[in-house]
Amino acid sequence: EASVDYSIIDGIIGMEGPGPANGTLRVVGLLIGSADGYMVDRTEAEIMGYDYHDIPIIDLGIKKGATDNRPSYPLLNPADLVIKDYRRIDIEKKESFFRSLILPYFTRGRQKKKVRSRPAPSFLHDRCIRCRRCVDICPAKALDIVDDRVEIDTGKCIRCYCCHEMCPKDAIEIRE
Repeated sequence: EASVDYSIIDGIIGMEGPGPANGTLRVVGLLIGSADGYMVDRTEAEIMGYDYHDIPIIDLGIKKGATDNRPSYPLLNPADLVIKDYRRIDIEKKESFFRSLILPYFTRGRQKKKVRSRPAPSFLHDRCIRCRRCVDICPAKALDIVDDRVEIDTGKCIRCYCCHEMCPKDAIEIRE
């Protein structure tokens, strides 16, 4: 059985925003390392300005006892390195059983309106190479190629932006 003895994050040049395919490179200038991989991820999350409890892999590691979750910062404290203007992505908070399963049954019409109020993806047809990655990844089956162009059914689109994430040519925009 193989084991990991040390974890390193190369943060010399990082990425912010909707990565990995469509994020923006940013010089951060850090290497982060530890014998506790969860602490490496926690440190990274803190520097980027996230609450590490909102990052599922870190939170699960803590709950499962894979880390003692006791930071040891011999050189630098992440709180001193927080990048204030780091462009973060929204994180959906976990909700209680009632809020996540029962309440939506009664408020689904309002929830649909809320989702529909977010912008639908917009396709830049001159950049598109028709690779079908967006069509194949769409969980709502809202995309199709018609007349050699990607077309979207905004009524089906759930605004998950998986298509935007997968596009190798940055041919999909999310306009605010």
